[in-house]
Amino acid sequence: IDAKFERVNDGNLHKDEVSFHSSSISRKGNIKFDDFTFDKGSQLVQGKYKVKIQAVVNDPVELIKNLVTKTPKKYLFEDTVYLIPGTQKEYLEKIEKLKINKIMNEKKVYTELDQKLQTVDTVITSIALNYRLALGKSWGRHAGKEFEKRYAHYAGPLLQKMILDDYEQIVKKTKNKLHAQQSAEKLHKLSKEVSAWAAEMKSLLDKYAKLNSRKRKKLRAKMEVRRDQLKEHVLEIKKFMKAD
Repeated sequence: IDAKFERVNDGNLHKDEVSFHSSSISRKGNIKFDDFTFDKGSQLVQGKYKVKIQAVVNDPVELIKNLVTKTPKKYLFEDTVYLIPGTQKEYLEKIEKLKINKIMNEKKVYTELDQKLQTVDTVITSIALNYRLALGKSWGRHAGKEFEKRYAHYAGPLLQKMILDDYEQIVKKTKNKLHAQQSAEKLHKLSKEVSAWAAEMKSLLDKYAKLNSRKRKKLRAKMEVRRDQLKEHVLEIKKFMKAD
């Protein structure tokens, strides 16, 4: 059996041309090539190869069978193969390990996304609570300053970090993972919506002079409607992430 191998450039790091030929004898259907003559290059490189194989029947018994069945004694094959270092068992074990690592990495990404989603949910609750506390002030501008102070102490920095720094990191981690990247996009959008909600509520407080029970009730009701909408978004994103 004579075989010629020519490497196919499939975008791997190794760009050099490699081609070689080898000869062997088939024993019980198994062929082992272990002596190579290089036409291009000087060493085997892992990757995809075009292979042309010419097999000639030279066993006397098989030759007689071929004469009887009128089948040729020479065969030509062309195919594409992938050459790897080591044994097939080692290669399959490596592939299995890579699959496990991929699954673990994806789980890690979703765990991180879920933790960030829980953080946003907690921030929404915190903002709503601080707003109700700020409504205890007599004047709108004082309530606005109180709310702004509380927001800047906890919720503001957390949201800012998630919108900017954390989002950039998670985009890198979710590269080539479409569903995880879509989840990250939804989380990023929600974080910006929560930030905009806080700014809007602060603006509403600043518009009022003296606060009375009617105004407080109106402001609180408006806040709670939007809070519930944002909480619903949290549940929708959680459901979306679990759908992968």
